[in-house]
Amino acid sequence: MPHFHEDDSIFNLIADDSSDPQQPMIVENNSFVLTCNHLSPSPGRSQSQRRPLGSQFAKPRRMANIEEADDLFDVLDEVYSAEPRSPHHVEIEETLRRIRCEQRWVSKSPDHGRKKRSRSGSLTRIDAAHEKMRANIMEDVTLGRDEALKKIIQIDGISTAHIHGIRADVLDPEKEENLVLLQQHCDFKLELITAGGSEEFYVGICCSPKTRREGNHDDSVPGRAYKGHHIEWEEMHLLCASTGFGASTLEKRILDKKNNKWRLFPTCRNKADGGQKPGPRNEVSFVYVVKGRKPGS
Repeated sequence: MPHFHEDDSIFNLIADDSSDPQQPMIVENNSFVLTCNHLSPSPGRSQSQRRPLGSQFAKPRRMANIEEADDLFDVLDEVYSAEPRSPHHVEIEETLRRIRCEQRWVSKSPDHGRKKRSRSGSLTRIDAAHEKMRANIMEDVTLGRDEALKKIIQIDGISTAHIHGIRADVLDPEKEENLVLLQQHCDFKLELITAGGSEEFYVGICCSPKTRREGNHDDSVPGRAYKGHHIEWEEMHLLCASTGFGASTLEKRILDKKNNKWRLFPTCRNKADGGQKPGPRNEVSFVYVVKGRKPGS
């Protein structure tokens, strides 16, 4: 006798060639039991003598797993859709309709609701832990910004007049609305600083405005030392502070030729669409613009 059984919530058909086609086929799982005739015609038995499939669909003992009902539905739906049409086409259609009704009943049952609330509770705890982690990261970034700004007060050529939210916490760039707000701020300040793009400028990101302006003279590691912007540019303006990811993303958006205008200006000295490797996520990075190119540089 063919028999559908549950194995890890997947229904497998075990077909025994020696099975009696007149014996009923049993389809069962934890949710309900369905007894019906074999789907192929039974020899020696007329259509009127066969018990209709739909009439044998038992009332569900327990409907707690809607996914298992979906598996049974898929098995019967495949037979229902097959060509040539099964002699039990009408009965299978009725059975599929009943399963749909049971699924709707499960989705509205109190037990189902409690399970959903339990899953929601787990997700709420995960979300709360993630929010706490993000809050700690942004607190570190804000403190890092404040420490970095203290170091540049006496440095000639670095301006903080245009930096976003100097008296507030740094915005978390993981939230798209914050990235949009920061980009709008940067675009507006670039318009002012570069006089609408008429003056030569270069947009970049850095972890330390002081070092980026003055240069890094540590040659203990090959490639670590570099010249500072003070050699080539008169002014350095900080536009905003963010995480490494936030600063890197903002640089790409500002310099994106397809969606922004800044690299289209002949006065822009950026040769690429950003893409500098971002700094650590819990350390501050700055988006800046330099302008006033020195003669001969």
